[in-house]
Amino acid sequence: MPTIRSKSNSDNYSTKMEPCRDRVSLLEQKIVDQSVINTFSRELVHENTIDGIAWAITQNAISKLGFVDCVVYLVDKKNKVLVQKAAHGPKNPSEKIILDELSIPIGEGIVGTVALTGKAEVINNTKEDPRYIQDDQLRLSEIAIPIIYNNEVIGVIDSEHPEKNFYTNYHLEILEAISSMAGSRFASAIATLELECYKNKLEQTVEAKTKDLMEAIEELKRSNTDLEYFAHAVSHDLKEPLRTIGSFTKLIAMKEKSLAPETTEYMSMVHDGIGRMENLLNGLLDYATFHGQAQEKANVNLNELIHHIKEDLFLQITESETTISCLELPTVYGYQTLLKQLFQNLISNAIKFRKPEQPQHISIDYIATTDHYKFSISDNGIGILAENLDKIFMLYSRVMDNIHAQGTGAGLSFCKRIVEKHGGRIWATSDGLDQGTHVHFTLLK
Repeated sequence: MPTIRSKSNSDNYSTKMEPCRDRVSLLEQKIVDQSVINTFSRELVHENTIDGIAWAITQNAISKLGFVDCVVYLVDKKNKVLVQKAAHGPKNPSEKIILDELSIPIGEGIVGTVALTGKAEVINNTKEDPRYIQDDQLRLSEIAIPIIYNNEVIGVIDSEHPEKNFYTNYHLEILEAISSMAGSRFASAIATLELECYKNKLEQTVEAKTKDLMEAIEELKRSNTDLEYFAHAVSHDLKEPLRTIGSFTKLIAMKEKSLAPETTEYMSMVHDGIGRMENLLNGLLDYATFHGQAQEKANVNLNELIHHIKEDLFLQITESETTISCLELPTVYGYQTLLKQLFQNLISNAIKFRKPEQPQHISIDYIATTDHYKFSISDNGIGILAENLDKIFMLYSRVMDNIHAQGTGAGLSFCKRIVEKHGGRIWATSDGLDQGTHVHFTLLK
């Protein structure tokens, strides 16, 4: 660091110190000073706080080196000022107290200039320097040393003396040594304080976010409960008038033996509409009350699962003349009941959307990757237009007007929720109408 040499007429350090030190030779005095600095460096290691380091400089070094006055300033980056952190002399009447603490804007005064430039300054006559800022009393000599770490000024050590031309190059060397030792300790303490502030802020943010999350979870639980009650109420309340309508239409049909063919056809359409409405309501209720937590996860043998599904769908498979081919499937870890519902819904859906009067063929295969299995259930049915592929997994989405297909319209929506609950995703592909459909989904290993 560049230094500014004093304009003192004499470099005789012994004549510039207190009377008690005038009797000691320069060499002996330097030995004493070096001992003080060595002791200070050892004691400084144990100081971990900004205030502790600042007061160690004034009380464990400056006061023992014979300086009559000293103030340690630290940079306040936020406010762009230097604040007094510790003092020795009249500014420090007792213990760790600073009288009339002063803040100096960076760039103003001698101390502010040193903070701005990072260069030490020795002033031999403060009356001739317009930058001089008087603090507690007028002093004629001033020396200011920057405290630097990583090429950044983090503070200033400033000392004043009532005599002109007091400070010498020797004083400069002593204060620069103290500044150098203190720089890394200040930087460490500042970093620790900033880290602690960041940690506290982060903890407060996490606490606030956790509180918000818990409140959101509770609100979601209430919403889900309300949804279940709503779906149950709607389903129950709407089923009753539907049953009433169905009963009265049957009574009319039984009582009026000579209904016109057109009226009979209308009555039949009413019955069909009631059936479809009941299916939709059942699907709504099942979808709204879906939790998928009825059992614990376990290893599920998919080959046995498909075998049981074929037994359950025996009549549907036989009547539709459907054939199912299946590779040797792996064992997966998941909810057995839900996985059975997944495969059964997809197979049943493929049977429903077959070409009229044409046997349906369904194939089930898979490939294994590093972390998951990709399954595909393919058919040679009516296919799907490309613009409808993403819509089929939406609740009540019926993109095909197929009079042969019966169901609630919620089956593929269930499949999507089941796959997502197992950490996978589901999608469909098709070459177009009459080209069959391929439903793909992944399950984590």
